Amino acid sequence: MGRSSRNLGIRCGVLGLLTCIAPFLPLAGEAPTPVSGTHGMVVAGHPEAAALGLHILKDGGNAIDAAVATSLALGVAEPYGSGMGGKCTLLYFDASSGQCFFIDGMDASGAQLDAAAFDELDADLRREGPLGVGVPGLVATLALAHEKWGKMEWKETVLPIAELAERGFTVVEGMPIFFERRLDRIRSHPEAERLYLQDGTVPQVGSRLVNADMGQTLRTIAEKGRAGFYDGWVAEAIVAELQAGGSHLQLADFQNYQARLLDPLRIHWEGYEIVSGPPPTKGGATVLLALKVLEGFEWEAPHSFTSVHNLSAWSHAFRILYPIIEQFFGDSADAVEHWHRLNSRSSLSSLQGQLGAAMMGDPVAASAAPSDHDEDTSTTHFVVADKEGNLVSVTQSLSHHFGSGVIAPGTGVLLNNSLKNFSTWDNTTVNATAPNKRPTSTIAPTLVLKKGRPHLALGLPGGSRIPTTTHKVLVETLHFNMDLGQSIGAPRFQLRRSWAKEPDSNELQWEMPPPDSTLAALETMGWESTIVTDSEYFGGVSAIEILEDGTFIGWADTRRTNAAAGY
Repeated sequence: MGRSSRNLGIRCGVLGLLTCIAPFLPLAGEAPTPVSGTHGMVVAGHPEAAALGLHILKDGGNAIDAAVATSLALGVAEPYGSGMGGKCTLLYFDASSGQCFFIDGMDASGAQLDAAAFDELDADLRREGPLGVGVPGLVATLALAHEKWGKMEWKETVLPIAELAERGFTVVEGMPIFFERRLDRIRSHPEAERLYLQDGTVPQVGSRLVNADMGQTLRTIAEKGRAGFYDGWVAEAIVAELQAGGSHLQLADFQNYQARLLDPLRIHWEGYEIVSGPPPTKGGATVLLALKVLEGFEWEAPHSFTSVHNLSAWSHAFRILYPIIEQFFGDSADAVEHWHRLNSRSSLSSLQGQLGAAMMGDPVAASAAPSDHDEDTSTTHFVVADKEGNLVSVTQSLSHHFGSGVIAPGTGVLLNNSLKNFSTWDNTTVNATAPNKRPTSTIAPTLVLKKGRPHLALGLPGGSRIPTTTHKVLVETLHFNMDLGQSIGAPRFQLRRSWAKEPDSNELQWEMPPPDSTLAALETMGWESTIVTDSEYFGGVSAIEILEDGTFIGWADTRRTNAAAGY
């Protein structure tokens, strides 16, 4: 019935569903308490990270300065989710120019990667240990953003985070479960065990975890900038540790790594401009195309996702788009051309025609046990706004919780396992394994502009749940006129992505079970339903809403350890 040791969900007959799963269900996320401010706002995955970002704003920094501090602080205080050893994508609205910019800091394979040999590895070797580690992009992303738009001295934004690592961060309610779930991985790597367990066990709420080694790495970066990470003793230590375990990565791969300044994807929809991440990520394209495919759709009253008609249309839209997204969006020179083609009037009309036919057609055919390869993927997201009108939406990740588990002695830096995200089962896809390439991801940092001015910044962790939840929140708040806090707290659902070459998925995953009548109607239409018992599976939204009078409202999802800090 359940499909993994994590007990992600229990599949039951519709009539017996509630009885089967009710005793194990967590409560859906409560509507978060809004935090208001007029000068600045930070919403992040740990309260100490949000507080340090706000400190930078209060000290005269702008949104980019605060983003540098918040990003690095999350690597200290939310170590399982992201850090200097992982990837980062940064979406920025620049108030002075009125333009949006995107920095791609996705992790990358090295020049010496043997793609065929990597694809033949046991999957566990790609997930854990040195073989799945890519060149990390986070520090390069922050350095590029600061070079272009920062206001404070770089050192001023980094040194407070070194101090946080050296004095230790506080383990808050909701964090121990992330350590528990990766306990075997942590124990398998001596440096990870030393830094992230206490007497060999999971740290408890209220305890503090010190990482003096990371503090030293941060002090090096504070003094030398990006070179402090990609050249010199830090890079040399990381490469030596990886090569000792058989990695293909060379020091030159670190020295040659560059974050990319790209144009974000954007659409006009319902009187708003929606902006999100371009390739090599695919989450932004998924969100924006789903909005356009459903544009003009006659939503059934009440205008909400309690309607079976609305749920079915939403699910069909994603079912149509998933194989298209997988085919065209990755680290490819022509991916942006495909975006413009798919976002054209003729293409959208064709996709809308497919949706109309699907809504009037036969019941959805069942797929053969679809299974999403990245269901364990973990991320973190934060948003920053400043009094000058600048707005930042950042998603960063180690890929899995605690990444590869590898830490080079002396650095304190957990390394990613992002190369596992290559499509190792098919060397003809846009995301096929290759040297000097960045695996794709579903991350989707998003900004909403209204009449050219910032209206909303949002994003979340959660693997394949990122684009579906982002889309749901946008539709509920901007079209259904639901309060943003209510939308964030409302029970979630998603259409599960298919695995490998399976083009279709008909499985809807629910955070909380809908009424029996809804489940029965969906089953008649051919949709399967699974209740997900994992309280953090659907991620935790971080959002900033900008009111017409310029007031910032910060929303921190209660499903995770998110916190909002404003003034």
